[in-house]
Amino acid sequence: MNYASVQDRQRLLVSQLSAFDADHFIVIVKPNAALRKKGKTDLTINHIPRTSGFKSTGYALEDFMQPRLWKCLSKYNSDGYSITVKCKSSKYHYVALYNVSHTELKRLVEGEGAAPCFVSFLSENDRLEKFYSVVLRFQATDHKKDTIYAKKVASSYQAKFGLKKIDDLEACIPLAGFWDKKSGTLVKPSRALSRDCGACATRLATFVKGGLADLQDEPEAPVIDRSGNDDFYFESCFQMMIYNAEKAGDVIDEDDIEKRLINKLIKEHYHIDQIKGFFVQREMPKEDVCDF
Repeated sequence: MNYASVQDRQRLLVSQLSAFDADHFIVIVKPNAALRKKGKTDLTINHIPRTSGFKSTGYALEDFMQPRLWKCLSKYNSDGYSITVKCKSSKYHYVALYNVSHTELKRLVEGEGAAPCFVSFLSENDRLEKFYSVVLRFQATDHKKDTIYAKKVASSYQAKFGLKKIDDLEACIPLAGFWDKKSGTLVKPSRALSRDCGACATRLATFVKGGLADLQDEPEAPVIDRSGNDDFYFESCFQMMIYNAEKAGDVIDEDDIEKRLINKLIKEHYHIDQIKGFFVQREMPKEDVCDF
């Protein structure tokens, strides 16, 4: 593991995030395998004040330079957490690919015509084959179902390259200047260019022309139950979280949504035993109801 000064690491980070050109970034720290066995889970970092004045969840690029946030992320990194970001942008969508082999990268660029805005070396296997983290950036459109089509674009690449696993449209990207705990490598840009991927835009236009998403009826947003029945309220919040995830083009992970709901309800001062009781009841088989 090579030594790098704080200044060098910050330059790596600025190079990467400048290439993404997002409005702001959600910071998620991910525990390594050993920590996960101890029950540690992904955490969203949002408690450090922002020097940029940005008020929502996430941080602007300049916020990463403030000592308090940098020290917080460095501490998590040294404790066994990978530091990742999700790009939030009104202008762009992003395709995040992880563990892309050199052969796949060549096929992605030369065969598929893709133009990555970011490439970072991750690891090398016993056969000296190199693996990379790769990000493609493409323009958002004003189509009413732009997110659905953009998700199809991302999925079409994720299924063929790297982990070959469909991920969220806003997937986590290893943050430059910190060590990726899966590969043990300091994330350093091999390529960082503020450019759009024309192949992604072409693929998006093809999907729009095919009209597949237009055949899907837009699901109605669930209504939060305010009747006073806690179980009805819990269930409506759960369904709202699923709806929001689907609308954002995210992969639906009910375990993750359950954790988010538990955190939400605890913050609203519901007792953990009551919340657990709701989930136990929810998993029980429903009895048939006789209508006569």
